[in-house]
Amino acid sequence: ASVAGGVGCGAMKHFLLMIAMVAFQAIDKLIAAMPVTIQKRVGPHAYSRQAGLAASLADAALAGNAIIPAQRTQLLNKIVQVNIMLHHPDYWDPKTGKSSLNPNMTTSANGCRSNYS
Repeated sequence: ASVAGGVGCGAMKHFLLMIAMVAFQAIDKLIAAMPVTIQKRVGPHAYSRQAGLAASLADAALAGNAIIPAQRTQLLNKIVQVNIMLHHPDYWDPKTGKSSLNPNMTTSANGCRSNYS
């Protein structure tokens, strides 16, 4: 049996598993990068590309049925970790003075918040 485009079901499942593997790697890199914004006020633009990549890959991994429930739970917990950091009181926020006046960095921070909410 084949799916759209003539790709076999086994090949599609393998492809989806590869996406999930890369999603875990991407979100782990993001989680490792984010504390510098809270601790040292490094602008969120420093990892905004990684944040977008991790969000897109996590969305694709969660949309498919290739990962087992425990992996789904693990990935969702990582997304919760990202959200906790994005909403930390010391994360980038011009209202509290925890930022610079550079609107690009504030846009990056707000973009991350919207992608992960």
